[in-house]
Amino acid sequence: MKIYFRCCEKQETVSGVNRWEEIPKWKTVRKCWKSIYEGIEESDEVFILHDEVTQETLDFIEEHSYENTTFLEIPKHHIQDRLHTFKMLEFLKTQLDTSNPEEVHYIVEDDYLHTPDAISAMKLIFTKWNNFVTTYDYPDRYTMDKTPCFLMVDTDRHWRTNPSGTYTFAAKTKTWLECWDIINNTAPHNPTKEMFQTHPCISPVPGCSSHLTPHHLSPVVDWDALWNNININAS
Repeated sequence: MKIYFRCCEKQETVSGVNRWEEIPKWKTVRKCWKSIYEGIEESDEVFILHDEVTQETLDFIEEHSYENTTFLEIPKHHIQDRLHTFKMLEFLKTQLDTSNPEEVHYIVEDDYLHTPDAISAMKLIFTKWNNFVTTYDYPDRYTMDKTPCFLMVDTDRHWRTNPSGTYTFAAKTKTWLECWDIINNTAPHNPTKEMFQTHPCISPVPGCSSHLTPHHLSPVVDWDALWNNININAS
């Protein structure tokens, strides 16, 4: 698996939504990264695409990384310019063009807290599923009217379909390339509503990750406990 961790320490958000519990962004970046790192294997290739991140945080990420990790700095820019998305897609395309068709590429934003089994659950489902996957169980899917979904059972959890999502999801090389025109024509904005119509996306029930924004935590899981159990103090 190739993992693209997009991180930025700006407290402001592109959407204007407040940060979860007003926690400083540097702390969110470090805890969310460490939650992902717990599930990464040495054979995974990781890219840290960082935008205005302090050296202290970069050092923290490097300390909690395997050797197969590359740091890529995004030039400083106004958050609404979305240069970080353009640069991420530009780099992703270079990786897709040289990757095995079955290689899984996971783009993940820096405010997604993951359970310890999130990465392994995603790898397992990709042995049976050939479209998009996200580890986030969107809470609004349970309140939206007239939005049908399909539910499938796996060996250890259920998975449900989603009509759209945030810019945190994974797919195999061949799926990314089949959808590249949609992604490219939509950039830098979210392509999922159109993309998931032809290449469905599934997410686990309950979720293996949660977007850390007010009122948008994945249901059922005790995210406060998971957050509090992640130690980011210097070793």
